[in-house]
Amino acid sequence: MTPLAEAEFIVLTGPLGSGKTTLLMDHLAAPEASGIGVIVNEAGAVDVDGAILSTARTGLSLAQLPNGCICCSLGNDLLGAIDTLIAAQADAGGPPFRQIVLECSGLAYPAPIVRSVAAFRRHAFRLRILSTFDGTAGPPDEAMLPVVAAQLAAAQAIVVTKAELADTAGLDRALTAVSGYNPLLKPIVLPDRSARAAAAFAPGPTRATPRTLMADQPTGHPRVKVFRIEWSAPPAWAVVADWLDALSDTLGDRLLRVKGLLTLEGYPDVLLIESVGTVYATPRRIAAQGGPDQGLVVIARDIDCSVLSTIAGDCQDVPRPTVVETSLPRLSD
Repeated sequence: MTPLAEAEFIVLTGPLGSGKTTLLMDHLAAPEASGIGVIVNEAGAVDVDGAILSTARTGLSLAQLPNGCICCSLGNDLLGAIDTLIAAQADAGGPPFRQIVLECSGLAYPAPIVRSVAAFRRHAFRLRILSTFDGTAGPPDEAMLPVVAAQLAAAQAIVVTKAELADTAGLDRALTAVSGYNPLLKPIVLPDRSARAAAAFAPGPTRATPRTLMADQPTGHPRVKVFRIEWSAPPAWAVVADWLDALSDTLGDRLLRVKGLLTLEGYPDVLLIESVGTVYATPRRIAAQGGPDQGLVVIARDIDCSVLSTIAGDCQDVPRPTVVETSLPRLSD
């Protein structure tokens, strides 16, 4: 199979009933939405019209959407679905996809999906996680907290849906809840559905606005906390890598997100380090300029500072980082 030219792969996640399908359909209804592949992992989750495209590759159900996009319903084989989707587009004589959207179940954790897509070597994707949150809803109940917290903390953009239906007090409650799960971002809040979809799926740096969390700013749910991790001097990469490994081993699925900028010992550039749960992206170089704020932000549930302060990693005789539950650095996405 011919590798797909680099396209954006969007993992569309969010709690049950938070408007993922409506947001996606609003996006697909736009005139500029051609050249998009859609994968849904719930049968019937997207109401598509048009002819069913037969395929014997994986037995997936494929449909041609009115604007020329192709949709398929996903069973358990994500990578097979991606291959089938791309092959169907090529067989139909269409151009390579510029964007593929995977609409997840409201019960899905994003980290395993990110791990699968990141390991897919046949195609080069720019991976992005887009999460929805119902503007008319308050915080989730305790039973749903782990999955909702994981979905929102992992996001590079959060869309508050149904904003046109919420009163001011209700919308304020929703925004406070969202900030508790991912204080790194200002959510997209627009009452017009078309404008909301356009902003949510827009490529480039305008898709999300970073924010700075002040020490006295409310952080939403008491079980979800945000910590800043700092070393007193630039650490060696081995120290950081061992600490991150120990962090993942200690917290497991309680670790929701890591993101930060670090200068390393003997290394001229600043590194952007980030994870979705315990799945880490390859660190990216950022040219040192203007002395950006240094440190790692850790978003986790059901822990406190004492847990993080005891994590040392495998390196011996090296200073442990300082752990504080306080202000966050301003991080670009």
